[in-house]
Amino acid sequence: MHKILLTGATGTVGRELVRLLLERGVPVRVLVRRPRLAAAALGPKVEIHYGDLSQPATLPGAVEGAVKVFLLTPSSPEQVTLETNLVAAAVKAGTVRHLVKLSSLGAAEDSRVAMSRWHWQVEKRIEETGLPFTFLRPHNFMQNLLDFAPEIRAQRVFRAPMKSGKMSMVDARDVAAVAAVALTQGGHEGKVHRITGPERLSFAEAAERISQAIRRQVTYQNITEEAAREDMARAGWPQWLIEDQLELYRFFSAGRSMLLTDTVARVTGQPAIPFARFAKDYRVYFK
Repeated sequence: MHKILLTGATGTVGRELVRLLLERGVPVRVLVRRPRLAAAALGPKVEIHYGDLSQPATLPGAVEGAVKVFLLTPSSPEQVTLETNLVAAAVKAGTVRHLVKLSSLGAAEDSRVAMSRWHWQVEKRIEETGLPFTFLRPHNFMQNLLDFAPEIRAQRVFRAPMKSGKMSMVDARDVAAVAAVALTQGGHEGKVHRITGPERLSFAEAAERISQAIRRQVTYQNITEEAAREDMARAGWPQWLIEDQLELYRFFSAGRSMLLTDTVARVTGQPAIPFARFAKDYRVYFK
C-alpha cells in the first residue's frame, strides 16, 4: 500500500482520518511541529516526521517517498504561503501522485470571506502544478458548535446573530470518511467534492436536538452582530476571524446556504451523520 502523508493530523478531521486509514492497513506518515505530542496522541502505528510549513527546508524529509498527500492547515492569514510551501515540496519530491486538499464549500476568488479566498488561491496553485488533485469542500462543521459548549453548560443557552437561517452542517467525521476514500480508492482525481450534512437546520432546531441529547432544555438566543463581535473579542478571537465569522453569519442568516449534497453517501456508501446523532455522541461537552 502506498504511503500517505498527512498534515493537520492532530485536529478534528485529521485524527479521525488517521484512525480510518490505520483501520484500512494504510501506512500513515504525519507532518507535525511537535513530534512528542503527536506520537502520544496518535499512537505507535503512525510514522511521525517533524516539519514546519513556514520553514520549507524542513519539508523534503517528510514528503520523500510519499505517494499521496492530504493537505489541511488551520485558517490563518499565512495559509496560502504555508500550504503552497508543502505543494512545492510535493512537486519537487517527484513521488507524489495525488494531492487531496481540505478546502471550503465557499471557496471562490471573489468571496467576501477571507478564508474562502485563501482556499481558492491554494486550489489554483495546486491546479497549476499539474499534480492530480481532489478538493474537498465541506460545509460548516457540526463540531464548530462546540465553541458554544461552555455557554450551554453554564447557562443552557447559546447566542449568535443567525436569526432563523438554516444551513446543512456536516459532521467532521464524515469529511474524514470522504477523505479516506479519496486517498485510498481510484476515481477521485480531478474532482471537487462538495460535502454537506443530510438536513438543513436552524440554530433553534439545533438547540432542540442538543436538549434531547442531554435531557435538559437548551435554547438559542438571537443577538445583534455587535453583541456577537463583543463575545468573540472577549474570547480572544483575532480580528480577521471575527470579521469572517460575522460575514458567514450574514450569509447563513439570509438563507443563502441551503445546499444539500449526497456526497457522503455516494463516496463512502454510508449515510451522512444527522445532527441528532452528533449531539448524542458529543453530549458530554454540552452537559
